[in-house]
Amino acid sequence: MVGGAILNWTGPAVGLSNVFSRGMALDELWSELVAFAAQVFPSCPIVGYERVDALDAAVAVGFAARALRIWLQVPSLVSTVPPGSPITSD
Repeated sequence: MVGGAILNWTGPAVGLSNVFSRGMALDELWSELVAFAAQVFPSCPIVGYERVDALDAAVAVGFAARALRIWLQVPSLVSTVPPGSPITSD
């Protein structure tokens, strides 16, 4: 094995994550992973989260980098946070 990843089909999109390489160039690996995902899930967009070298490799094969937004709800804190706080659900 020279590399691999996880494909996660959620219906409207396919997540590509946990990319790893054992000696294979990242740009070559990403190219092969995208081709495989497109073959298995031909009508689904491919999405993922990468950083540093893996992000560069993903961009090199056609991915567009966007800002990441994270939402967090901590149930034990919701009752102690005032209404309208960013971590409440209201």
